[in-house]
Amino acid sequence: EKLPELKFQAKQFNFGESNFYYDGTTAYTRFGRLYPDQESAAYKADRFDTFHQLSYSEKYFGWLSLIPYGNFRETFYSRAPEDTPIPTPSPEPTAGPTPLPPNPEGPERSNVWRTVWGGGLKVSTSIYGVFPAENDILDIHRLRHVIQPFANYVYTAEPNLLPGDLYQFDSIDDLDRQDYTVLGIRNLLQTKRVRNDKQYNWTLLDFLVKSPLYTNPSRDNYGEAFGDGVGLAHGELLSMKAP
Repeated sequence: EKLPELKFQAKQFNFGESNFYYDGTTAYTRFGRLYPDQESAAYKADRFDTFHQLSYSEKYFGWLSLIPYGNFRETFYSRAPEDTPIPTPSPEPTAGPTPLPPNPEGPERSNVWRTVWGGGLKVSTSIYGVFPAENDILDIHRLRHVIQPFANYVYTAEPNLLPGDLYQFDSIDDLDRQDYTVLGIRNLLQTKRVRNDKQYNWTLLDFLVKSPLYTNPSRDNYGEAFGDGVGLAHGELLSMKAP
C-alpha cells in the first residue's frame, strides 16, 4: 500500500531551441508491504526517489535518427534489511495460507541511499511507401506503409545497493546492472481522414516486434544471447468486422 504518495513529473522538454532534452520524476512514498492473512504490514519504509535524464536528438543525412542520453537516480530509504531481505511474494497462486516472510522483525538499517546511473543510445530510421487505395465504407483514402527499424542500447551501472539489500515494493527497488540492446522493427499502416475540416494521418494498424540482445549473455542472461521477444499489435483493422 502507498499512504501517502506525492509525485512531481517533468515531461520531456527541450532547452530553448536546442536539441537537448530533459525529463525527470521526483516522488515521496510511504510504503507498507501487506501479505494475505495479516492485519498489519510485514514491513514499512519511507522512500524518496528522484530521477533525471538528459538526451540529445539529432537527425543525420535526413533519415538517420540518433538520440544519446544519460540518466541519474538517487533513492532514499528510511528502512532497509540488514541481513536477509524480505522477498517479494510470488505471483503464482499457492494452496493454503500465504507463508510469512522470513524474520519480518529482523535487524534493520536506517536512512540508506542508493545511487544508480546509466545511459544509452537510440538509433532509428523510417522507410515508407504510399499506395492508391479508396474505400468510402472503411473511410480509407490512400494507404501509407511505414517501416521503422530501431536499435536501443541500454546501460545501467551496478548500483551501490543491490535489490537484495532493499525491501521490495515496486520496480524501482529492483534496479540492477543492465547492458543490452533492444533490436526491433515497427510497422504502421495509415490513411488520410478528415475531421472538422482538417486532414489527419490515421493509424489503421500498429505492429511492433522487439527482442533484447545481451552484451554479456553468460553474465546477464544464462548464456543466451537473445532474451524473450515481444510482439504487440493494435489498431482499427484488428477490430473491423467483415461486411
